[in-house]
Amino acid sequence: MAEEASEELPEFGEGHYWETHYEKAAEEGEDVYDWLVGWTELRWLLEPLMGFDSQRAVLHLGTGNSPLPEDMYDAGYFRQTAVDISEVAMRQMSERNRASRPEIQWQAADCRNMVDIPSESFPLVVDKSTLDAFFCNDQHALAIAEFVKEAYRVTSVGGAFISISMHRPPAVLPWLQHRAFRWTVQAAVMRSLQAQGGSVSVSCL
Repeated sequence: MAEEASEELPEFGEGHYWETHYEKAAEEGEDVYDWLVGWTELRWLLEPLMGFDSQRAVLHLGTGNSPLPEDMYDAGYFRQTAVDISEVAMRQMSERNRASRPEIQWQAADCRNMVDIPSESFPLVVDKSTLDAFFCNDQHALAIAEFVKEAYRVTSVGGAFISISMHRPPAVLPWLQHRAFRWTVQAAVMRSLQAQGGSVSVSCL
C-alpha cells in the first residue's frame, strides 16, 4: 500500500537518490522514468483549471524526465516551467527539447525553496507524486510542510495547485488544509487507476 512506501523506500525522499538515479539512467539509455498518470488521463482535469487558455503559465514541481510537460506543449500549452532537484534530469530535458519545444523552461532547484520563482507567478502549479516522495523523507513532516508552503507561495491569486498522489486523501488533505493557506481544497479519487498501487487521489486547490 502507498502508506507503507515511506518505510520500504526512504531514499525516494532524498535529493541525492534522484541525482544518482538519473545519472545511472542516462548511462543505460533510459530517457523516461514516469509513474501514475500522464496527459491523456489528466487533460480533463487540468484544462478546466486553466480555463482552456493555452496562454496561462504552468509550473511543474519535481518533474524529473516525465513526458507530461512535453505532451502538454504538443497540445498547445507553451508557457511551462519544470523544476526538479536533479541537475542531471533538467539538463537532459533541456537538451532533449531545445529544438522541438524551446519555450519550456527547465530549472534545477529544490521544490521546497524555489528562490528564482517569484511569488504568485503561476495560475496552475502541478505536483505529480512529488509530495509522495517527501513522505519517504527521513524528516517527512518538515519536508512536506516546506513543499506545500512553497507551492502555495508560487500559486497566483485565483490560480490552482493540483497534487496527484498515490496516498489516500486522509493522508494528504491535512497538509493542504492548514489554516495558513487561504485556498479551497477539493479531493477526488481516480478509481480507474487504483490498480497502479493504491488509491490514487487528486487534490485540487
